[in-house]
Amino acid sequence: MSNHKTTKTILIAEDEAISRMYLAEILKDKKYRVLEAEDGDQAVELCRQHPEIDLVLMDVKMPGLNGYQAAEHIRTFRPDLTIILQTAFVANKSEIEGFEDLFQDVIEKPIKENCLFEKLKSYLVS
Repeated sequence: MSNHKTTKTILIAEDEAISRMYLAEILKDKKYRVLEAEDGDQAVELCRQHPEIDLVLMDVKMPGLNGYQAAEHIRTFRPDLTIILQTAFVANKSEIEGFEDLFQDVIEKPIKENCLFEKLKSYLVS
């Protein structure tokens, strides 16, 4: 595998430290660059400060701005950024019905590693 491609940057927006650490660890193992936000406000600010972010894994329920609100803010200055909604509530895309302009996809929590990397592969084309 050639290493001439730039490393993709993923922002994990997740208020639960254990979940955030788990995602960060498995993403770093696959050589992704990882940024972490503990709430929606921090996610918006990191997206503003880091134009190199390629994809956001956005939790629904967070303190401050929730996942929907944070995505709305991010869309105002990064309209083409891929944002995948993380939720424990629904296992299919019905969770994002009406919110297709905010999220490209949804992933069920707890996140399974193979499912995560299948989704990432389809959105992070080198």
